[in-house]
Amino acid sequence: MSSVLHFGKNQGKTLVETVFSDPAWFAWAIDVGAFHDRGGPALQREAEAIWVKARHIRKPRGCPAGAQVAYYYQGWNHKFSDIRIVIDGGYEEHADLKDVLDLGHVCESGGRDGIGNKLLTKAIKRIVFGEKARVTAEQLEQFFANPDNFDLPEPMQQAAE
Repeated sequence: MSSVLHFGKNQGKTLVETVFSDPAWFAWAIDVGAFHDRGGPALQREAEAIWVKARHIRKPRGCPAGAQVAYYYQGWNHKFSDIRIVIDGGYEEHADLKDVLDLGHVCESGGRDGIGNKLLTKAIKRIVFGEKARVTAEQLEQFFANPDNFDLPEPMQQAAE
């Protein structure tokens, strides 16, 4: 199980629960060193490793070869609206395409989009765990403990092994 936070608005939650419920806060806490300042270097390293995984969630098994993840935005204000697995992303308007599910995608797109972050986490849970699944903290922890659920960049894979 990942470490439990003893500070901040996510106090009492594990790191994995926190990254799935509030990825913008998680990214901010890493950037400003809050995990290091409040829990030491070990907590900072653990949070950074979880963040890398959260940014590289593998598409579910059974997705056709070449399928991509389309991150849809409203065209006029560039606020996040949804994600879908698409076969041919070449025709996706107002969408960013990636090969992985990325909990940090809304954070990196610039601007504050709290509703977009909530929509993103719900959509990723829908894709990973099923349409109507009520995802528990234990399920999230088990998911993050399984390296097969992530498509990590090469140097990160070697470090994890």
